[in-house]
Amino acid sequence: MTGVEHSPDSAIDEFEAALVALAKTSGIIDAAAHPDVLAEMFIISAVSSTESYFRRLLSSLAAVCPLTAENIGREVLNYSAAAAYPQELLSLALLERSLFSSKGVISKEIKRFTKFEASKHRELIAAIEAFETICQIRHAAAHWRGHLDSEGAKRLGVLVARGEVYRVKLNASLVQRAFAVCDHLVRLANQELFKFTMQQWVESRYMVLDGGDEGVDIARCEKLISVFGSSAYCDEERVTAKSLMEEMRSAP
Repeated sequence: MTGVEHSPDSAIDEFEAALVALAKTSGIIDAAAHPDVLAEMFIISAVSSTESYFRRLLSSLAAVCPLTAENIGREVLNYSAAAAYPQELLSLALLERSLFSSKGVISKEIKRFTKFEASKHRELIAAIEAFETICQIRHAAAHWRGHLDSEGAKRLGVLVARGEVYRVKLNASLVQRAFAVCDHLVRLANQELFKFTMQQWVESRYMVLDGGDEGVDIARCEKLISVFGSSAYCDEERVTAKSLMEEMRSAP
């Protein structure tokens, strides 16, 4: 065991680095003597990376967004949990008992931190539900070599026949599907939460696009970009705090 330094990368950059590494090595599944064993490992890792994204994103957002900090400001922290984290990531203590692979937890924690209601966004809630299906498969892979208990079968829409035991077919095709589901959810959540946060900042006048102190606004915008910015999906030299603010000013 070793201590971990705070990464300067955004939550989505950490996620993409992990997913790319998994994708590059997943080609060995079909050639393996026991492809189902490797498929289990890849699905478990993909789900873990997605959970880590949401944990990192929400805790990082609380450190730079006063509205998020206010939303969770009255939450009670366990002392030992609070003492375990650096000041800038103190809100991680609030997420210690949150399992983002459990049904409904992603939507619940997003709302708790930001007041954003995922249930009102059809595409995002569909992406969350698809991820939760992958989580059921991960649960089966991690705890019973892919076999489904009665509850898992029910959640996957399997009509269980009397006396039958079912097992998920763990293979390279399913792994690629899991990668796609996780990637789509993270990209969509990152985009929607960034837009929502920017809108909240403007509406609350925490960011004043016209007539305010542009230097202050740029500094605040840069902090937000550090939370949501993705080097995988945008040209970092093109997307800057200033260019983003100009784009917002010109928006209808």
